[in-house]
Amino acid sequence: FTMAVVVPAMPQSRRIVVGGFSVIDCVALSKTDVAKDVRTPVTETYVPDLIARQTEYQVEHVSLTQVLAGTDSVAKTMQTKRNQGARVLVVDAISMDDVETIANAVVQLNWNVLCVDPGPFTERLAYARDMAKQERFNQKQAIPRESQSGSIVIVAGSASPVTKRQLGRLLETDKRVCHIPVDAELLI
Repeated sequence: FTMAVVVPAMPQSRRIVVGGFSVIDCVALSKTDVAKDVRTPVTETYVPDLIARQTEYQVEHVSLTQVLAGTDSVAKTMQTKRNQGARVLVVDAISMDDVETIANAVVQLNWNVLCVDPGPFTERLAYARDMAKQERFNQKQAIPRESQSGSIVIVAGSASPVTKRQLGRLLETDKRVCHIPVDAELLI
């Protein structure tokens, strides 16, 4: 069966999870602008409880202590929690090295997983599984427009001012992006 591995950290944006708590730029998630979101305010900072209220599956937490102890420690802890009935694992991470350790543990376990994250865990897991090249894109060197193709699909689950500015900027700069407003109630 598939395990959901939740790694909500994005260390390069100062978004970390420690003790199961989501912290953005040294501020608890429930104290940030997302707590004031008009449609879906986030009032919970402890990620395992936030997830548990939204699923029927058993949710467990893998602490930073296990992550810092390395890949074998994470794999052993994850396997133990799975054996005890967990189907969703929330894993702490404060650095990209931590995210990579978690990805390597998943590869070691050879699990089929649903990645639940803002991107870094999915990326590291793809690299660890040799599904993506480790070449780093040079941020200052854009891919020429004529060599780009396809559509861009973005799902933004926030109505925060920052998200609105980011989407507005993207709509202004890339004509392949189409904005389709979706009412949050329709998604439920």
